[in-house]
Order: sequence, then structure tokens, then C-alpha cells
Amino acid sequence: MNHPLGLGRRTLAGFVAITLMPAAARAAAPACGGSGSGLGILRILADDHARAGGASIDLLPSLGSAGGLAALRAGRLDLAIATQPPPATMLAAGYRMRPLARTPVVVATHAEAGVPALAAEAAGRLLAGSDRAWPGGAAVRPILRERTEREWVALREGLPRIAQVLGATGPGAGLVALSAQENLSAIAGIAGAIGVTTLGQVATDAAAVAVPSIDGVAPSPDALAAGAWRPALSLHLVWRDPAPAPIAAFLAHLDGPSAAGLLARHAYIPVEPTA
Repeated sequence: MNHPLGLGRRTLAGFVAITLMPAAARAAAPACGGSGSGLGILRILADDHARAGGASIDLLPSLGSAGGLAALRAGRLDLAIATQPPPATMLAAGYRMRPLARTPVVVATHAEAGVPALAAEAAGRLLAGSDRAWPGGAAVRPILRERTEREWVALREGLPRIAQVLGATGPGAGLVALSAQENLSAIAGIAGAIGVTTLGQVATDAAAVAVPSIDGVAPSPDALAAGAWRPALSLHLVWRDPAPAPIAAFLAHLDGPSAAGLLARHAYIPVEPTA
């Protein structure tokens, strides 16, 4: 049986919250939000932009990619961050998108799990809940997301031997996290936990988790760039054209060396925007 950790769906609750927000309450600074997987690095980049003299940016709690794009279309966000490009209908309706960065998708465990390396099949059995104990005897606590979450999709696509164990429908029973932040907090805070996250979020959130190698490959940006590690999550920024002046300035800041350095320092590979 799956047991939700949260109290409600993030996209619905978050979107309702900002839909009801008076315009005056968000007039002081541009509002940004969307996928929880990208909020940590977006906050770091926004703070860097502010230190350089740019406008402050309000970051909303996790809405999910779909919720962020819906809020952007409704005029309640000035910038959305998503784990997939927006649909063609949005681009045709006057919205623009730029890729931001890629980061490895990883299997993560509670810091005291004591398993620095796993075979792919063993990782799949632990995530599926079919292996119920760690080598030291402690109970395994899988922390799950919906099977359509991009991290889980990327893991299955990038590591087929894990996918074979999980099957087409993904993980089995366990505690279900409704946001990327809730997911990583559960992995760090629940003894025996194992789950799927990104190396970038582990870095931006300074999460006390362990990231085992899989089949002898330690996930890293270098391993991802070299093709030795395949599961990855891409982040995309979306806005309505023309962008408000503060958002245009922030987007320009992302092309500079300071932003590139911060991305690299937090386990992201910058992606050059297309023309």
C-alpha cells in the first residue's frame, strides 16, 4: 500500500494559492515557480543576480512543472521552471523557453544505510520494496514518487537493468512524496530510506544523504557529460514574450560566468540557450 507523506496535490494546492493571491501582493517582485526539482538552483541563481544589483525574485513553493506552466499561462507567474519543454501550443501562443541545465538523476539513501555501491538489480529490488532489509539488518524504507515523475522516468530509461526489476509501472508500495523537497527530506530523515532524486538537488539543498555508485559508476556531472552515467534531468525556463524587464535582466545574467560557475558548483551542466 502507498502512504502519501503530504496532505494534498502540490499542483492543485499551490496553483489555487497563487490564483487567489491579490495582484498587489506580488507586484513588488517578479514571481517564479514550478518544478520543485529546480527551485533550489533557481534560488541560488536569483540570489546571485540580486547581489549583482538585479531585481529580487519571489520564488513560490513547489507547484510541479505542470502547475508552474498553468500559473504562467494564467498570468500568476512571470517565469516558470519545468523539467520538460513547454507544449508546442504554448510556444505558438507567444511563450518562449530556454534550457537551463542538466544534472544526474541518482539513487539516494539515508546517510547511515552503509551501502556505497549497488548493482543495478539490487538497487531496483530495494526501490521496489522486494528486498526488505539492508545488509546490516535495518529495514528498507522506499520513498516513492508517482511513476510519471521525470526523475523516475529518467532512471528507468537510463538504467534499463533497474527498469527490468521495477517493471513498466515503476516502484511498488512505500511512502509517497508529493514534491521533490518532501522526497529528499524523507530520504535524509527516515532511517533506512532509499529513493530517487538528482545530484543537483542534493547539492543545492545540502541534503545529508548518501549516493551509491551503480554498477561501478559513480554519478557526477563529468560522468554524465562523458556518457558513463545516463539518467539525467533537464531544467527549462519558460516565460511570456516579451519578458518583463526584471526577468529579461535575470535571463541575461544566466549567460554570464557567475551563473555558470554556480551551476557547475552544484552538480549541474549548463546548457547553452538556442537562438
